[in-house]
Amino acid sequence: MRTKHPIEGWLADHGASQRALAEQAGLDHSTLCRYLGGRRALSVEAARAIRDVTGLSLDAILSPVKRGSFSRAMGAGMTERRAKAVRR
Repeated sequence: MRTKHPIEGWLADHGASQRALAEQAGLDHSTLCRYLGGRRALSVEAARAIRDVTGLSLDAILSPVKRGSFSRAMGAGMTERRAKAVRR
């Protein structure tokens, strides 16, 4: 089951794209895309830039991105397959 991240909720509520938000925040689109996909951690500087555009709290922005049983808390760049192997 997929849980919507607060950034995704903001994008939906404002009819904005990840690319547009990344551009307004001065980030590379791939950074935001990989973060929301649970494949990359977000720096505090990037989180602050997103906060400045969206008005979301840093706590909301930095909340774990969950995709099924896999979450960013398992480690940036770690695949779900690798995370399952680590948990065994």
